[in-house]
Amino acid sequence: MINKIRSAVIICFFLISCKEGKFRSVVINKDTKAYGDIDKDTVYNGLIIFSDLHSGRIIRECNYLNGVVHGEDQQYYDNGQLAVKSKYNLGKKNGDLYLYDSSGKIVESNYFFYDLRVGNNTDYKNGAAFYYKFYSLDNNVLLSLNYDSLKYRRITELQPEYFFYHFSEYFDFSAGRNGKGGKELFIYTPNPPRFDFEYSLVTVDSAYNIQKVYKKFDNDKPWSIFEIDDSTRGAGRLNLQLIISDSINGGTIKMYKKL
Repeated sequence: MINKIRSAVIICFFLISCKEGKFRSVVINKDTKAYGDIDKDTVYNGLIIFSDLHSGRIIRECNYLNGVVHGEDQQYYDNGQLAVKSKYNLGKKNGDLYLYDSSGKIVESNYFFYDLRVGNNTDYKNGAAFYYKFYSLDNNVLLSLNYDSLKYRRITELQPEYFFYHFSEYFDFSAGRNGKGGKELFIYTPNPPRFDFEYSLVTVDSAYNIQKVYKKFDNDKPWSIFEIDDSTRGAGRLNLQLIISDSINGGTIKMYKKL
């Protein structure tokens, strides 16, 4: 039923577009037809719909730029349920990728940076998070969680380290004859399902009361970069702060890492 409705809507759109001379359809193999903005050399642009040549069932909806996958890509099961949803940038997987079973439940979520698996990656069982890994840019697992273990222990008991960062130094000669040096803080920002990890750069007093928040890092991204300048370095006790909101066992956990 899902696929029939989707097919009817797309076919109507396709017919209107064909009258305007924008789109056309081509048979690309014995079982599949493609329609959309397709030139005489079969170069795809914009949204291209792939369907079963015999049943008309939609197989895939994919965006292209000059013949290269670019943008959202969605693939479907025979029953019309979404099977794969991903994003591409000029032919490379770039962004979130989701896998679903034929009933519509999520099976796996991954993050890719130009075909490199990095950041949050989660396996699901019956639609619920089952196993989580966070990958670095050099393909190391920085953080892993087995959600079955979290039924009996808090997240802080499973792994000793939750801060993953490094500094890089730079020297800027555009600031004057003698130049100006500085540091950049690179920090990974894992954010497992059923938790909310909030990383920030702060200064604290001796009792770890917050004096100033310099930066709250975006937990929707696998990493962030922040420049440590003279004003930041001279501010006092500079720390990374992590606040974890735990929806499994309840409560909030705060951690600090002195820089």
